[in-house]
Amino acid sequence: MAVASDCEDKQRALESLLASPALGRSEQLRQLLRFIVTEEIEGRGADLSEYAIGVKALGRPAEFAPELDSTVRTRAHELRKRIEDYYRTAASPGLRIEIPKGTYRPRFAQDVEEAAESPAEPRPAETVQTPTRFWHGAAAGAGALLAVSIAVQFLWPAPAGERAAQRIWGPLLEKGSSVTLLLATAPQLWIRDFGTDPLPVGDPPFTLPAPEDPRLSEWYKQNLRFTPRQPVLHPNHHGVLGGEASAAVTLAGFLAARGVRVEQWHAEHPGAAEIKERNAVVLGRAEYNRVAQSLQPPKGFAVRYVPERREMGIVSADGKQAYFREKSGTINYGLITVLTNRTNAGPRRTILFAGLNSDGSQGAMEYLTSLDDLTELVRELKGEVPASFQVVVRTRSADTRALGAERAAVLVLE
Repeated sequence: MAVASDCEDKQRALESLLASPALGRSEQLRQLLRFIVTEEIEGRGADLSEYAIGVKALGRPAEFAPELDSTVRTRAHELRKRIEDYYRTAASPGLRIEIPKGTYRPRFAQDVEEAAESPAEPRPAETVQTPTRFWHGAAAGAGALLAVSIAVQFLWPAPAGERAAQRIWGPLLEKGSSVTLLLATAPQLWIRDFGTDPLPVGDPPFTLPAPEDPRLSEWYKQNLRFTPRQPVLHPNHHGVLGGEASAAVTLAGFLAARGVRVEQWHAEHPGAAEIKERNAVVLGRAEYNRVAQSLQPPKGFAVRYVPERREMGIVSADGKQAYFREKSGTINYGLITVLTNRTNAGPRRTILFAGLNSDGSQGAMEYLTSLDDLTELVRELKGEVPASFQVVVRTRSADTRALGAERAAVLVLE
């Protein structure tokens, strides 16, 4: 990419992005983008800080404390992803706005190929040019242009990140195809308050009295702003955990940008054999996902409860490697399992995402949909992507939301 310096071009790039559908209806994201780009254009980009962005762009109070409030980090992460997705599918925009990972300072770049299209210095004409030589030269030039045109259209390589995505995701990224998404739902007991009304019968099959504990009433009041009158525990198997819901949204955008449809199934509906015949993504750990449990590789990493530590961990089959959430809660871990199945219709790939918490699953999805991270992963595998492998991902989290992810370990299964 070539760095651009024209302030008017930068302003046009900003206005184009602000008016694009990439930012949806989020005025907050527009305010954030407008602020950081304006600061950069006016020469103050090096002074951008999380505090300044929070107060001046996102309307946080003067006592805003970035170490306690993740608003800026969360919004910047979402803005970065939306911009990347927009430019991935938009027609050649000329000047691009980028927000590199690890910074809030934007940069501007344009395609080298586009810069090369600017008029070159005229070459001196030959002193003698006969008509015959002219037409032969014109024909040769036309043939060369045609060859270049064909090469650009059919042979020009995709960017490194897209090539890495094609290699890691494999048949899941076949344009026009469909990917089956199994989004797990953990069994829950939902606290409901029917007051003096009769309790429901039949659906769900039963209810249980809620514990008569003042701590429960106080907790309920803090969350729903009123004191329960007759709380009961209502069985529920349709609630999606927050991080895995976010991961599903990220996946849908990643696949849609590449012309792939997503077909969602309930995780309890199919069996493992049926999934192996499809290209599929399974979200949720084996503890509450029957399909994930049946697909767990016996010699690989697994998310499981470790009794001696009294917590969940991502543990290798031999027990020599283990990853646990930090006590602060800001460092979490996710697990990606890529499995390739041979079928009569050709190879099919299943990718499982799980985490110590649901933000671990979200972080794992963020990692495997990041073109930069995919490029780095292919490099780590020395260009030889195995048929089946696992990646342990370390995530930075705040308020049970993953804000970034990086590779912690890779295990080749096949």
